[in-house]
Amino acid sequence: MVKIKRLSMIIITLFSLSLLLAACSDSNDNEEPEENTEIGEEPNTDENSQDENVEDENTEDANSEDETEGDDGSEETVDHQTGLKFGETGTVISGDVSENYQMEVTPESIEFIDEYEDENGVQEAWEEVLVKYTAKIKNTGDEAYSLSNIMLPSLAPYAGEEDTASLNHQLSTFDEEITKDGQEITIDDEIAPGEEVTMVSVYDTKKSDEYHLIYGSETDQIVTYAQWEITQTDFK
Repeated sequence: MVKIKRLSMIIITLFSLSLLLAACSDSNDNEEPEENTEIGEEPNTDENSQDENVEDENTEDANSEDETEGDDGSEETVDHQTGLKFGETGTVISGDVSENYQMEVTPESIEFIDEYEDENGVQEAWEEVLVKYTAKIKNTGDEAYSLSNIMLPSLAPYAGEEDTASLNHQLSTFDEEITKDGQEITIDDEIAPGEEVTMVSVYDTKKSDEYHLIYGSETDQIVTYAQWEITQTDFK
């Protein structure tokens, strides 16, 4: 009798366990599988779009910098000018490559004079003749500058191209006369971009049939110089 009761209990226990296992199995089948964030994860479209935008902006900035460098590297240069004829316009860039002052020079007239009057009175030639030279000076740069920063003209008697290297050019014997819009100004005054002045220089020098007029040379600290040949027919 006791054995029959024990056998009954064992059967009931096994039956209960089988029901419990079946219930657990059904519960697992009904649960949805978790997403595999490492392998099956879909890309985050918003984050990728933001990353692409940042990359595009960086690329545009880099291209912009390259273009700026290209613009800076492609600045127009002006060659030295020699052998210009009187009345032809030349470009003179005084200073150095880091700080320079660009102008156009157009010789207007040149003449022999017997005397010249300045603040010290009437002056006559100590050498042989007085040569009066008049030119238009135009600021063709991007900024205003003082006229004291530009290369001033020098003159020398001229005996041909083979004589150029040995010429003894001299600056104006007297202070330059400078006018702007009909008003007298000084060498310390400024001219703005596009503005033009008239400058008169007077030289006490030897009499010659030809002269060599220069705004700088290869021995000067200057970016671009210009030089003119003056013949007797250029004089008034």
